[in-house]
Amino acid sequence: MEKLLTPSEAAELLGVKLSTLYTWAARRQMPVQKVGRSLRFSPAALARWLAAQARPPRTDRTRDA
Repeated sequence: MEKLLTPSEAAELLGVKLSTLYTWAARRQMPVQKVGRSLRFSPAALARWLAAQARPPRTDRTRDA
């Protein structure tokens, strides 16, 4: 079983403020697990979630004109 991350560890991994992480978790915008009263984050689930957030590169249509 993989080691679950604390909110501080997850925020550092994602490069966001701890308050942002708590907001996303409260809004159920990201994968989170509750262990008792504590929030924990699966590194594998965060990686899948982050990959799903990626947008395709934007094409510059002005060059074709």
